[in-house]
Amino acid sequence: MSSQKLFLTKTWGWFPERDPTFGFSQESARRKFLKEYSPGDWIVITGTKSAPTDPSEQGRLLGMCRVSREKVNAAKILEELGRELFDHELDENGQFKWPWAMPVIEARVFEPQPDTNEICGTYFPGQEWAAYALDLSNRVSPRVIQKILELPYRDADVAKIPEIRSAHAYEEANRLHREYGSSGPPPSPHRASSKRDLDVGYAYAFLLTGGRVKPAIKIGSTHDPVDRLNQLNKELRTELTGCRWEPITTQIFPHENFAYQFEQHLLKRLRAKLVPGQREVVKISVEQLLDAWASLYRSKDWVNPLGYANSLAE
Repeated sequence: MSSQKLFLTKTWGWFPERDPTFGFSQESARRKFLKEYSPGDWIVITGTKSAPTDPSEQGRLLGMCRVSREKVNAAKILEELGRELFDHELDENGQFKWPWAMPVIEARVFEPQPDTNEICGTYFPGQEWAAYALDLSNRVSPRVIQKILELPYRDADVAKIPEIRSAHAYEEANRLHREYGSSGPPPSPHRASSKRDLDVGYAYAFLLTGGRVKPAIKIGSTHDPVDRLNQLNKELRTELTGCRWEPITTQIFPHENFAYQFEQHLLKRLRAKLVPGQREVVKISVEQLLDAWASLYRSKDWVNPLGYANSLAE
């Protein structure tokens, strides 16, 4: 049986290509869900048994999605996409009913969309299934969960806007770090080619030992941090100079461009600490470097090139 956890909720329909967020009517419901949700888990969507759900989707398993933990303004995102809100989606004050939302980072639409009762043995009656996304672990048998995971599906093309792109890149970087740690995946056969396809990338920080400037830390990005470290140490001629670069930290990213953008954003944040005449070496303590590193990573600013990020702030 799969170790993935499934949560289930009832909705009035589900269109991830049009609505790239998953939200709740109450912030408490979102917090409850996030306390139980882990990366890799799925939210299963089933249509309600009555209007305004389209008759073709009533009482049917529609699909499932994974979400980022980031909170976003669903109404603002839909406005940016040019999607008009329907009357049944607005409360008595004319506000969107599910503002406490999270970006959808992966979505599957079941094809065909089966009758919920035929797969699960119930239509999940009660308001709690609409108000929350509830863990199915103790509510249905493991076999039912496996049947849902085995349903045929197509991948949905979730709308890509800055908030969604940021969440997806951050979640993917976290997944890669959990899977590979700082060592990264095995070497790709493409890496020996001058026309190597873009692969995962790494940002790195190396500490110079034996030099006149102390502490001196080099910040950069590469597709192979071990090879880069060896190359830099070879250039130093350690046996003559007594200097050596030592690794402090690395971060794996789902694309080399993200690693480069992380490097550039970090150097911009630390530009006042640059060693005179150097573009990638800063005079800063390891503790300060790690603090700045973690702050930048959590901010997700590295998802965008510096020029694009600056244009957003203007």
